Amino acid sequence: MATKEKQLKCIGINSALQDVNLYQEGSFETYFDENGKGYLRTEALAKLKKDFNDNDCIKVIEQYRQQELGDVASKFSGLDKARIEEESKYVRNQRIFFGGLVLLGGVVIITMFGKNK
Repeated sequence: MATKEKQLKCIGINSALQDVNLYQEGSFETYFDENGKGYLRTEALAKLKKDFNDNDCIKVIEQYRQQELGDVASKFSGLDKARIEEESKYVRNQRIFFGGLVLLGGVVIITMFGKNK
């Protein structure tokens, strides 16, 4: 089975398990799957847990989550890099401007006191 198909199957099983767990909290005795077939809660849980374990879905879902997290992290890494570079340019220009003002002020002060002598 291809990796993508296995991921989709495991995600579907995991979603169905969560649906059955939601039904357990309510007063429903029967769970209906996507094909409309009805199962008692215990039968549905046992079947889904067996499918989940047989397909090694814990490993597959964890790999999928890590892949998605890596994609998100790389996107934000690029955004952070652009933000930091932009802030660096702004801070650099600000320092150059204030440095120039201090230098110009120093030159003006020296020329003012230099002419008095």
